[in-house]
Amino acid sequence: LENRLRPGQPRELSLSNHQNPKIEPTPQWYIPNDRVAKSFSETGIPNWMIGYKRIVGVGNERTMSAAILPSCGATESMVIIQPSISSKKISCLLANLNTISFDYIVRLKVSTTSIKHFIMKQLPVFPPDFYSKELVTDVTQRRAVRKE
Repeated sequence: LENRLRPGQPRELSLSNHQNPKIEPTPQWYIPNDRVAKSFSETGIPNWMIGYKRIVGVGNERTMSAAILPSCGATESMVIIQPSISSKKISCLLANLNTISFDYIVRLKVSTTSIKHFIMKQLPVFPPDFYSKELVTDVTQRRAVRKE
């Protein structure tokens, strides 16, 4: 059975497969771990990074989807950000990229299925000096609370 909508996912998983903790996805592409480790050690960057999906879909709830990733290989569809600022300011940057208001502006700016670099340069991302000590403290001490 061919999956025309998701060619990278050749077959659907059954309910029993979803319930089996030993089932692992098979990657369509991969980069060997030693090559990734060598790249990170040569550049001197930390063993983590911020990344966001360059390819977006009109059917998705969110357009911008940024996250902190462990050191890993990435293709051109995952844009990597390696700011040279403190980890606390990086958490503020990540919060900025994942706000609903930022996502709304991204959705308005993107006219295709891709967030291009020239579009990112036009978006309201706060510069590192915007994050005062008080703002950094406020952002880093917040907790996600779900009301029952």
